[in-house]
Amino acid sequence: MPIITHTISENWHFLGAFGPSISAFIMIYITEKNRGISRLKNKIIKYQVGFGWILVAISPIFLLLVSLPIGYFISGSWLDFRQFITDNLFSPISTFLWILPLISYGIFEEIGWRGFALPYLQKKFNALTATFILSIFWFLWHFPMFFYRFDFSIDMLIDFYLGLLSVQFILLLSSIVQKEACL
Repeated sequence: MPIITHTISENWHFLGAFGPSISAFIMIYITEKNRGISRLKNKIIKYQVGFGWILVAISPIFLLLVSLPIGYFISGSWLDFRQFITDNLFSPISTFLWILPLISYGIFEEIGWRGFALPYLQKKFNALTATFILSIFWFLWHFPMFFYRFDFSIDMLIDFYLGLLSVQFILLLSSIVQKEACL
């Protein structure tokens, strides 16, 4: 679907993020019926975190504030937010096309990867092994995009996988810390 929609417009690439969540709901329905669907929906809706994790979630804002002076020091000029705002936030269509991918990638992919696949893998493997296996599937899911969305290079593939693996381990560590905090 992302390849087909990409031929229409690159703006529709975000639709691919729905694949893992749709697959998760199908597989859970096949294996656990309505009970599994209810469990997954409850996990999505009723997830609670402490104040510290809210700070982690908004930390990119703080990182931006720290990086702005560094960028000024390196380039000699400040980042022009007016152009970003003009290009992205004054047009409803541009705002929609800017925000929708953030939501779809951050929520709908994760329903499939962390809401279904990781817990399923952890029934058979320890958390570390399951995370490593999931990183391979996550990479393979994104692999076709290198043939139609970016200039393909082996360095880019390696960098993408290492970044993806790093995110997986950060999420694994955060879930371990979250569980420890609840005990």
